[in-house]
Amino acid sequence: MSDKVGQQIGNYRLVRLLGSGGFADVYLGQHVHLASKQAAVKMLKLFDVDVEKFQGEAETTEKLVHPHIVRLLDFALQEGTPFLVLDFAPGGSLRTRHPRGSQLPLDTVVGYLKEITPALQYAHDQNTLHRDIKPGNMLIGRQGELLLSDFGIAVLSQTGRTSLQNYTVGGTPFYMAPEQYSGKPEKASDQYSLAVVVYEWLCGTVPFQEGNFIQLGFQHTYVPVPPMREKIPAIPSAVEAVVMTALAKDPHQRFGSVREFSAAFEQACTPPAQPAPSITEPARPQNIPAKAVPVSQQSRQSVPEPIRPLPLRRLLPITQVLVNPRNMLLLALVIIVILAGFITVGVHQSSQASSDATATTVAESMVNATATAVAESMANANATATDNAATAAAQVNATPTAEANPYGGGGTLALNDPLQDNSMGNSWYEGSLPATIGIGTCTFTGGAYHATNPPNVKYTATCTSTGDFSNFAFEVQMTILKGDAGGIQIRTDAQSDKGYVLLVAPDGTYTLSRIDSFTKSTTLVDWKQSSAINQGLSQTNLIAVVANGGTITVYVNHQQVASVTDSTYSNGVIAVVANAYPSGGHPTEVAFNNAKVWTF
Repeated sequence: MSDKVGQQIGNYRLVRLLGSGGFADVYLGQHVHLASKQAAVKMLKLFDVDVEKFQGEAETTEKLVHPHIVRLLDFALQEGTPFLVLDFAPGGSLRTRHPRGSQLPLDTVVGYLKEITPALQYAHDQNTLHRDIKPGNMLIGRQGELLLSDFGIAVLSQTGRTSLQNYTVGGTPFYMAPEQYSGKPEKASDQYSLAVVVYEWLCGTVPFQEGNFIQLGFQHTYVPVPPMREKIPAIPSAVEAVVMTALAKDPHQRFGSVREFSAAFEQACTPPAQPAPSITEPARPQNIPAKAVPVSQQSRQSVPEPIRPLPLRRLLPITQVLVNPRNMLLLALVIIVILAGFITVGVHQSSQASSDATATTVAESMVNATATAVAESMANANATATDNAATAAAQVNATPTAEANPYGGGGTLALNDPLQDNSMGNSWYEGSLPATIGIGTCTFTGGAYHATNPPNVKYTATCTSTGDFSNFAFEVQMTILKGDAGGIQIRTDAQSDKGYVLLVAPDGTYTLSRIDSFTKSTTLVDWKQSSAINQGLSQTNLIAVVANGGTITVYVNHQQVASVTDSTYSNGVIAVVANAYPSGGHPTEVAFNNAKVWTF
């Protein structure tokens, strides 16, 4: 192995060796233009590479964008040697976290599958196979999340010649499916490999661990998998049955998908619900006969139906109930009937000598009086309801007050622009950008303000507005239509592009940087994952930055995701940006609407 530390590969200078294998050497790379941007640079040990085939397979892999997949950022050949640039996962792999021989509890395995399986299923839905599922390709990201790495590496190995014997089939022999040994991998092959990983996590060993490539291939193809419970009797039989199904020799006898395998495994690991304790009927006094209960009702009466309170959100205020005329009429009738009954009974019991005519007269008088009172109440209630309705209508039609700053700190709404055109007088830049503020175009089209940025350039497309802001909150709706990232820039010098920039990517990550010059930037928040971000292209996110003194706070969809302190720049213009990654990026177009600024 020749040490390449210090060499420049593409746009990255190799800082140190992260790992080495028979197929590739992996280095930590430092971007030569963005000082804070690091990546994993994988130098493939291939020669006589079919360039067209290599590029085609790499482009297929590059299109995989998922929160639990290590993203391929760039690829090329340098002096005949192919290399890949991938997101750097600083936490190592599950192989380093759990060395060979480790046995993991069921809940840990379930948790790992919940992160790995969606990524693998996503790739299968894109008709892409992994071909090399193993703990060493399950990396740990910056936030502790699991990332599935090396998609397509097995295929890329077939675009050239390698010194490794038998690697033309791809994969790692301990984890390969029978059909993969014969060069016919399919989606079920990845499921088999994942089941081998699960087997190893639970038993401490892979099913077959002795022999060379040919011997391991024979065992995977013809030898029955050793039962898990013979090695670890504590493994539930239901769990063993699920794993053995995924390890079936015939791919058609495995689960229909990795998603089904993961769901069945989780269900097998869930303990059965305990039956409810039986409720015995309390003893009755012997002199009171028990009521006969039909057989069809005995089971329902043995366990009393629990009393469920009504949801509070369905209850109306009593005033609304009483002012409803229909309810008032029903209430009046009920009162009349009840009073009539009470009066008649009371008169009858108070004096047997009183005549029925007198009792009837009294009852009728009281009923009439009650009816009159209820009618008057109904009239008053109707009047009240009419007044309330008028008041409500007046409130709806009232002129709204200025929109309050939703990010706290008060302030005055200084800019409120739907960004449909330039008619609001904010002078958003239109046309091709000058080199002083970026590369790309800024245009109003389709009822939105669009920023576009071509790939493989050093600068973003920075579309500025007029107005100098110091302490303020700036929010805007952003939709990435295609490409890599979009965002906003604040406290910007329109002549030099210095300022602070927030970028959000379709994969749910974001970063905050300070731009110091055309060739230098300082990362304040490195690329981080946030559940607040709506992931995917054509998904709208409300992004905001609050700058107050030296404190800069980032919000996405009204959720705070970051806060930093930096006093380098105190004022400047605002801008929206599109950013195609400078190395291996894609043409990027971002649409913006409803820009608002509150100053304080």
